[in-house]
Amino acid sequence: RAGAGTLVLDEVADLVPPLQGRLLRLIEERCFLRPGARAPARLRARIVATSQAEIGRGGAEGSVRADLWYRLAVVQVTLPPLRARPE
Repeated sequence: RAGAGTLVLDEVADLVPPLQGRLLRLIEERCFLRPGARAPARLRARIVATSQAEIGRGGAEGSVRADLWYRLAVVQVTLPPLRARPE
């Protein structure tokens, strides 16, 4: 449904390992199989992944696959919490 827009995935650090593998395959191959379809569909959307957890540390701890972290960490934006930005 994202079409050629943006697909936002919130809290990717909480994904269970089987879903992490599926997400990694989607990112690498840029295609997926819709339910009931026989032919794969091409993913045209950008993927933006968010998390409150330190995903980089999660890769070392084993909660996030290292290869998935490598694919997701193309551009990192760190925002301090609102309490640290009183203005």
